[in-house]
Amino acid sequence: MKFRLILLTSAFVLAACENPCLTLAKKVCACEGVSSEVEDCEDRVEAEESRIDITEAQEEFCKTKLDTCACSGLDTPQGQANCGLSNEE
Repeated sequence: MKFRLILLTSAFVLAACENPCLTLAKKVCACEGVSSEVEDCEDRVEAEESRIDITEAQEEFCKTKLDTCACSGLDTPQGQANCGLSNEE
């Protein structure tokens, strides 16, 4: 799961201010459960923040996933797709 979170942070991190992709990344980080892992995940997200420019299309994609992404089922293919972690989209 951590590998997928790294992929998520690499793909969906914001440029200057909080956008839907950052919100989505933090939502997935919150699924880690243990506070130290949540913090580590959020630190990775913030580290990627200045490195990646998010397009409008990516922001729209993240917006669609905000409503469907939930911690429950994140370890299933459908749950991963609901959070934008699937390569199928």
